[in-house]
Amino acid sequence: MILVSALVCPISSNAYSFLKTEDGSADISGLRDSYIVFQSWNGFTQETRWAIDYASRQWNNRTGYTKLYHSPTQHSEENKYPVQDGRNLITKTLLTDDTDYDTLMSTSSYYNLYGTKYLIYEADIVINSKWEWRNNGSANGYDVQNVMTHEFGHMLGLGHSEFTEATMYEASAMGEIKKRDLHQDDLNGFNALY
Repeated sequence: MILVSALVCPISSNAYSFLKTEDGSADISGLRDSYIVFQSWNGFTQETRWAIDYASRQWNNRTGYTKLYHSPTQHSEENKYPVQDGRNLITKTLLTDDTDYDTLMSTSSYYNLYGTKYLIYEADIVINSKWEWRNNGSANGYDVQNVMTHEFGHMLGLGHSEFTEATMYEASAMGEIKKRDLHQDDLNGFNALY
């Protein structure tokens, strides 16, 4: 009876998940290196670059580990889809693939087996230009920092959370800014990985 009660009403519950390998057979266990350096596209406004930087700092500051470094140099590859090229790029383009068409942003992670763990060695983020983007939480667009904080969780190896209030929940609304800040479930997932 106690076991059933513990399963039905756990004292603390976690709804986070980890990224899985392409065939779904194993979890990805985080970053291969102790941190990841990423570059933003030089076509972004200064406000958008700040929003990206603040999103990365949310993970660094709240977790106590600096895992995400925003490079001071920018890349000039406009409308670039993710490609395995040894660089971690953030860009903006129209996602036209049927599976990504309604996606706000997309993170592509590249991983390999190192010893007994699958680890990410490169990741790219694409902002879908189909949508209206804002840096101020206005109701007529999606907030860059809000959604980018979520995508950085993927860059670090986290999957989606079942908690609707968690940053790693799979959906965002126009004008939403509450997911600029990490939820305890996001932190629990990070701590389980690192």
